[in-house]
Formats: sequence, structure tokens, C-alpha cells
Amino acid sequence: MQCPSCGLMVEQPNTDRCPRCGYQLTNSSGQPGQGGASATGYGGNTPTSGYGAPQNPYGPGSYAPPSGYGQSATPGGYGQQPGQPGQYAPPTYPPTQGNPPYGYPQQPPPPKKRRTGLIVGIVVAVVVVLAACTGISVFAINALGQVNTSTGTPGVSATSTPAETVLYQNTFKSTADDWTQDNNCQSKGDGYHIADGFICYAPIGAQSDANATVDVQQVSGPTTTGYGLVFRRASVGNYYRFLIDSNGKWFFDKCVDSTCTTLVDFTANAAIKGGLNTKNTLKVEAKGSHFDLFVNGTQVGSQDDTTFTSGEIGIEGGDSLDCVFTNLVIARPN
Repeated sequence: MQCPSCGLMVEQPNTDRCPRCGYQLTNSSGQPGQGGASATGYGGNTPTSGYGAPQNPYGPGSYAPPSGYGQSATPGGYGQQPGQPGQYAPPTYPPTQGNPPYGYPQQPPPPKKRRTGLIVGIVVAVVVVLAACTGISVFAINALGQVNTSTGTPGVSATSTPAETVLYQNTFKSTADDWTQDNNCQSKGDGYHIADGFICYAPIGAQSDANATVDVQQVSGPTTTGYGLVFRRASVGNYYRFLIDSNGKWFFDKCVDSTCTTLVDFTANAAIKGGLNTKNTLKVEAKGSHFDLFVNGTQVGSQDDTTFTSGEIGIEGGDSLDCVFTNLVIARPN
């Protein structure tokens, strides 16, 4: 059956009103209403009193909207009030989304979107941020709190361990009371002077492995005569010597029972500063049977010998020379 009011096809039998517009589809006998049988246009049914008597402007047999058309619907929309026929409440077009007109099939709600992808993305982002923070922290710890490999102290830069322990030192600028004082070895205002081939020894006894450093300059005498350091003096006439001259050369020998044997003859080296009153710094590093020899911080040579394993350390001024010594340091290598 088709509703003559709104055109809706009504499939349910014995339906007396249109589910869309509320139009009465059957008469009181249960038969479908017939259009054109009444001047009122209600299909042969005399409209209930109260719809008003105005003539149908749409012509005989046409649907004349009830006099209440356009007025606000009763509270129920389609319900009847006591003593009054139900009034047609026109539907809202287009129907409000999610609220279809009464009688329409109800559409199931749209499925909820799964948020699995969003959750996974958030978790991945958090992991990335944590990893970055960890990397920065590790970098900062490594950069600012690094452990000193020498001392094990966190956050302190590694410092070099001293290479030697000082056993004795004397600048010879003020006093040398514990040294020999005579015509050949004596303190003066500019240092400790040694003349005429004498050797004077430091007051610390015999040493085995030791480093000896001293500043020296020739005051007078021939520039081809050697002067410098004596070490491992075991007894009178038994020792090693490391000497330079004021002509830019160095020399190394050993003396046994006052008989001296040359191990390295006079050899020129650019590290040695020549001339009178020119200061040079000499150093011997004696460890076991190996000796390293330095002038002004430059290693000029080395030598190996097993004759003397320990002895006193002293300084020598060559024959017919006057040499002045300062800043003697004797140390044990670490």
C-alpha cells in the first residue's frame, strides 16, 4: 500500500497510519481509504470535527492538510491528546544524521576505529626518545665524569705520574756546607767551583739506579778539555764519567784502578753550546747496566757496561780549568 500523503510504500498489512507522516490509511471498517470520495479529500472518511470547515483549496479528492499543519507538534510528536485526532507532524528534511525518522530501519552505529596503530606509534616514539636521552647521558658521563685511569678518581683528568723521586738537590747559590771546601772545590757567590781536574762528591752515599742532573759552565781554561758528571764511583779510581767540552763535543769513559778506558770518544753534537761562560745542562740516567746521556734535554748518546753496579755521584772540573756548577738534582727513577 502507498501512503497517499507522503508516497511511502507501506509493506505491513493492517497498518492504519503511515509510519512516516501519520496519515490514516484505513477507515473505521479496516479498508484502505479511497481518495476522491469526499470533498474533504480524506478518501471517503469524513474528517473528524475539529479539522475546520474551510473549503479544500486543492480541489475535490485532493489531500487537504489538517488545519493544524505548520503548528508545533504535540509533545509525543504523533500522539493524540484526549478528545482530539492525531495531528501530522511533518518530518524534518533532510533527516538529522544519526536520527532517522520514526519507522525507518535503524542503521547500526559505525564501527569504532581501532587505535592499535596509534598506540604502537606512541610506544615507538617514547622508546626513541628514551634511547636518545640515554645516549646523551652516556655521552655526557663519558665527557664530564670520565674515570682517571691513573688514580681511579671520577671526573678528574689524568695526570702524569712523576718519573722520578728526588733524593738530593742543591742550587749551590747560598750554601754547600756539606760539600768539600778547599782550593779545588769551594762555594762562591755564583755556584760551586771545581778547578784543576778535581772530583767532588755529593753527600748522599752510594746509589745504583739513579738520575743525576746539573748545570755547568766553563769560566776559564782551554775549550778542548772535558768537564761534567761522575757516577757509580765504587772506590778511589773506580767510576764512570760523562763529560763535555766548550767546543761542542761530549765524551764517555770508565776508570778502573785509576786507569781510564774510552767508551765513546769526543763526539760533536749540536745540542751542546760552545764557548766560555756558556751554560749547559747535563743529565745521566743510570739503570742497571744501561746509561742514557743528555745535554740540554737532548739525548746525545747511550752506553751499556756491567763493570760498576753502584757508587757515589760527583762533579768534575777538567785539568787546568775553572768550572762553576749549579742546580744539582739526584733522583731515583720510578
